[in-house]
Amino acid sequence: MLSELSEQTLLKNIPPEGFPAEITYTDGRVASLHPRTHEYITSPNSPFISLPPFGSTRDLYRREDGFYGVEDPALWPQPFNRANAYLPCIPCRPTAQNHPYFDESCIWGKISTESMEYIDRNRREGVLQPAISAPFEHVVKHLRTRTEAYRGSTRKDHDFLALLTEFDNNLTVCLTRISRSPMSLRDIRRGVAELQRSWLYSVAVLDYMEKFRSRTLGKHEREHAEFGNRISAFVWNDRDALEL
Repeated sequence: MLSELSEQTLLKNIPPEGFPAEITYTDGRVASLHPRTHEYITSPNSPFISLPPFGSTRDLYRREDGFYGVEDPALWPQPFNRANAYLPCIPCRPTAQNHPYFDESCIWGKISTESMEYIDRNRREGVLQPAISAPFEHVVKHLRTRTEAYRGSTRKDHDFLALLTEFDNNLTVCLTRISRSPMSLRDIRRGVAELQRSWLYSVAVLDYMEKFRSRTLGKHEREHAEFGNRISAFVWNDRDALEL
């Protein structure tokens, strides 16, 4: 999902006519062996292989920035789950101006002591400085405009609308707390992380419904779809790979 592959790219490894060979798993753009399980992992379009989070149970530890490292679907590719098919559509951190969410780069920003406006320096509690909270308010407002447009469309899905409502409620609570309720730096970071997560999940749902899902269902031609860098996912069967 990192880029859209052209027909020419997909077919460049086809052997000459009459040559008895076929494309196999070794024809991917990049491949790797998992260091623990020794499973062979390959991708047709990614320039690197992320370490897959394996195991039926996992110990989650909240980091200082409020996220969970490689176990966190907002930061790291996870095993594909059809119940949450939108998660691979989460955008990665923008690294160039042609990224579709470059103007929303604050969503990937980090909060430090300098980001705080202290109300009580003795207790080290405060709120985000207006210069830091204002960009969050702007991107949330823009997201809500887009969400309302989706609510009014004929393509809306009620299950995904319920998700968008849940994420929007989280955005409201987090935005209010970090900008108006004095808290410690640790709690501010947690509030900002949950705001960022809710924004990322909301955008992933909208992009999945408006771009990626319609593409996999054949509702518009692939060359007309818009794509940016995405978290993507690990898959173990052809059906899931084709959907991604």
